Amino acid sequence: MAYEPIPAHLQPFVVNIVRQARANLEEDGHLVSFAFVGNSSIPEVIPIQFDTRSEQAKDAAAAHVRQVAEMSNADFVLLVQDAWGLPPSKMSQYREIVERYGSVSASPHRLDVAAFILETHSGFWFAQVPITAKGLSKKKRTFSAQVEFSRGGAADGRMTNFLPKGI
Repeated sequence: MAYEPIPAHLQPFVVNIVRQARANLEEDGHLVSFAFVGNSSIPEVIPIQFDTRSEQAKDAAAAHVRQVAEMSNADFVLLVQDAWGLPPSKMSQYREIVERYGSVSASPHRLDVAAFILETHSGFWFAQVPITAKGLSKKKRTFSAQVEFSRGGAADGRMTNFLPKGI
């Protein structure tokens, strides 16, 4: 699939949200899961912190984001959360790693990453960047200021398809 940048009218929103997520990580030492529900024509962005500690909490968070997206006539939702990922050198071995260890999180190759999922009416864009120590600190953490989104195909699951249909 050819490179396709995120829609130009959403660039300022995404840049500001990513910048704030990085500042929060550097300040607090952890990345809190948020959905940013936006209507670019107003412009308005509604931040929604969500709990990922249980399946029930995830279901409730997803339902709340969908409700806010509908009420605000949203044209984008940007999810920001920490996750486990694999280094590029291990991505081709994803299936073998999950088979061997049961999950990416149980793998010795795992990386702590900041994950971003942008949903618009024209599709999904994804970004993932490693979370690293900030300077020589053992407690302060950060991620690269350069976060590059890639256009993805269709997405499915609890934390997708937030936008109201038919807009």
